[in-house]
Amino acid sequence: TTNLFEGQIKQAMMKSANQTYMLADSSKFHQTYLGVVAPIDGVDYLITDSGVDEESIAQAEEAGVHLIVAGQPQDNEA
Repeated sequence: TTNLFEGQIKQAMMKSANQTYMLADSSKFHQTYLGVVAPIDGVDYLITDSGVDEESIAQAEEAGVHLIVAGQPQDNEA
């Protein structure tokens, strides 16, 4: 996030939630930002676009994060 106060609010919301979802398009991966709202293993579901690279997919899977790629069928879809 670009605003530290906003990041603190997001962290407080995540701490009180039963499940956390992160929505980030592929351009957000491998970038340097002012602050980190949550590490990858701090979220339950990561929703992104089909431009996500294999390294990021592997990191999410290693962390136990459920990865949802927009436009791709999920395991529970026919």
